[in-house]
Amino acid sequence: MGYIDSLVQKVITLLKNNNIDITSSKRLRVPSGQGKTVVCISIKDEKDYILKIVDVTPEIMKEEPIEEINEEIRNQIMYMSIRTFNEIEMSKKCPNLPQLRNIGNHLFQYLIYDNSAYLYYIEEKVEGTMFRYKDTYTITEVISFLEQLIDNIRIMSENDYVHRDITPSNIMENNGKYFLIDGGIGKNIKDGLDITKTGTPIGKARYLAPEQERVTANMNWTFQTDLYPLGIIATEMFIPKTRNIPDKDIRDIQIVAKKWLEKDNSYEAQLLFKKIIANLLNEIKALRFNSITELISELEKVKKEVIK
Repeated sequence: MGYIDSLVQKVITLLKNNNIDITSSKRLRVPSGQGKTVVCISIKDEKDYILKIVDVTPEIMKEEPIEEINEEIRNQIMYMSIRTFNEIEMSKKCPNLPQLRNIGNHLFQYLIYDNSAYLYYIEEKVEGTMFRYKDTYTITEVISFLEQLIDNIRIMSENDYVHRDITPSNIMENNGKYFLIDGGIGKNIKDGLDITKTGTPIGKARYLAPEQERVTANMNWTFQTDLYPLGIIATEMFIPKTRNIPDKDIRDIQIVAKKWLEKDNSYEAQLLFKKIIANLLNEIKALRFNSITELISELEKVKKEVIK
């Protein structure tokens, strides 16, 4: 048994000691950041859940064996846990994101294992699979995708959050239904705490909004930042050839416009691009619709013209 498998079994034992009757478990091979291990677990008389185990080991513990977890090390472990705390807090506030299941009286627990520190928690399992592009999409399918993701952004915005990491790997799909996951670098727009450093990009380069490329102090975050990646993903859905072009090209509105019309220059396709996609992909945040209500209204108008 490898190290990670032993770690998983140790955590499962601790969960059982908290009266969580796990009947089966399967480690998932999915992309995850921050040294995160993801396991699907079944709990007796309940539904399936996702167990996440996050490596929050500070550098000082990696340098030499630790005999005692003193206050300094404890504080460093807490610092390493900030991103996970943020994800947990965002899930509590935003009902569209996977909700957490208590472990005893807490939403998470810590484990010191083999001179390493781990934080673990249990969240709802979203039925479906990670979003992967199929060969082709109709305009109707692209509009449906946009409607659902915009609704997710609406819910987060109403609860004062911006996701900041909307990518295909953070979207789950189940028979044409789409769900957002992983609020690890989300931001509460009403508090001053930010888990990211100024002057550095936030998110995956291909999908991040222009204002995320170099974050400044006291950045005014709004739902508009989450609109930009929707334009990128919708483009990659409708124009398969764009899925493999360089990042700088998919982020160039002139290149995207040309390829969109080459793919389909019908009235319906042009209308969707002009009224919705071009605005989502605007480099200027303030020009990506003034409100979610405005965006939903405009998309509904396009939908009535396109889908007859």
